[in-house]
Amino acid sequence: MNDIKARIERDIKKDIPDVSLDKLRVNEEVINKIVSRTFWDSQKNKFFSMTNKNVLNAYTERSAFKHLCETNGSIFNSDYIREEADKIQLSKGETKELLNRCKAHLLDYIVVYSQRSSIEMRVDMFADCPRIEMQAETAMVVFSHVSYPVKRRPNEEIIADYKKHFPLLDEFLGFLIASRFARDRKKSFLWFKCQSDWGKGFLMGVLGELGLSVELSVKEIEKMFEGAPVGRSMTDFKHSLALVLDEFKTVKSELKQLQSTITLAPKNQLSFKAEIFAKLFFSAESVDSLVGESGVEDQFINRFNLFELKGDLTRRAVFIKHGSGAYFDSVLSYVASTLNASIEDKKKIGKAQAEKDSENYLNDFMGRHGLGLSHTRLSDAMEDMAREIALLVFNESKLSASTIAQNHILKDDNGIYIVRPAKLIENWIDDNFSFSEKVTISKKKSEIVAVLSVDGKGTKKIRIKHEGLKSCVHVRPDLYQGHTAKWV
Repeated sequence: MNDIKARIERDIKKDIPDVSLDKLRVNEEVINKIVSRTFWDSQKNKFFSMTNKNVLNAYTERSAFKHLCETNGSIFNSDYIREEADKIQLSKGETKELLNRCKAHLLDYIVVYSQRSSIEMRVDMFADCPRIEMQAETAMVVFSHVSYPVKRRPNEEIIADYKKHFPLLDEFLGFLIASRFARDRKKSFLWFKCQSDWGKGFLMGVLGELGLSVELSVKEIEKMFEGAPVGRSMTDFKHSLALVLDEFKTVKSELKQLQSTITLAPKNQLSFKAEIFAKLFFSAESVDSLVGESGVEDQFINRFNLFELKGDLTRRAVFIKHGSGAYFDSVLSYVASTLNASIEDKKKIGKAQAEKDSENYLNDFMGRHGLGLSHTRLSDAMEDMAREIALLVFNESKLSASTIAQNHILKDDNGIYIVRPAKLIENWIDDNFSFSEKVTISKKKSEIVAVLSVDGKGTKKIRIKHEGLKSCVHVRPDLYQGHTAKWV
């Protein structure tokens, strides 16, 4: 930044030779501050700069210098320049042109060296001041953390009662903090499966009131993955600890992309990439596409934790005694103060130790609440599915007039073979699974075929007696010998 200071001083000395540099006061510290907090977006023709109040402002080229100085301090003593210009009888136009040249040195530097059209957003829990870091292709906007407001002391009777209703409250808050500080957030998925009137809306209201959650629908998330415009802005994610999906009815494999970051394209705003931490899913009913009768996909069972909770919050005596408003305010204050204290503890031990402790917490949390504790892995069910299909084929192979026997089954001295196994399995899935499960199981057809096959390689060219060379699956005899099919 010395170059900016030198250019300003050189320009002024050129027009006002006897200028005093001490009185001119070109402030290198302010220049550094502005440059470290500002970038230029050529697509929008605007300067974007962080303020002391942790806000990213946008300025036009015409007004940028004025507002940057108002926020960060004066770069030079413009009143002194005007006084000296009057002494040597420079015209007002010449003085204005001189000042504009001096201002341009700063703005031109930002345009040349800090020009970016896409941004990433971070909140640095360990930083005291906001900043902007210039990456190769993006501007990294780094906010400092602001403590969550605690408006009143929580009522101890209310907090004790809420913990009886929601005994996992403190574990949940620990999960939020661990998800915030852990670098690997693969295990930061939590499904709240709660009966109607348990208080899902109450808990989401607490999170939303503190600004530590962003509520989205599955469709909105899909639009984000597609790069379509969404009605969310950077401020929604600024202090968020969790994404919330209420009353979700289905899950898709794409949700596994909700791990550490998400890219958004807000309408009429800069597109940006934001960090995401805990992912909270709320429902009153089971979700077949997540937990079907045959099990849970490994990609979900390795990510999801489960809280199954019962009870009606509105019927609790303490809730009725104090009223919903007082009850809500006390829980709000308790959550805010607990999170603030936990964040301060993490900051004291430093980033590296905070990350390590948080990852250990998430591992232990999944050990207590992981979806795999109550549901079977779909991969573990592949053998059972293959056995049922093998039994179906074995039984149908005895019925020469059956459609399956005619279209899909061949036999010789070495056993049974399935021709066009994908179609056979597709029909079997249609006959035996719910609508929600069909999509999930259908994606496993190739795995089922591999498990069905004698050598584990699935469909391949095999020479069959009396049939010649056929593309088919040689069915493992151990899958059907000595068994009776359930679905036949």
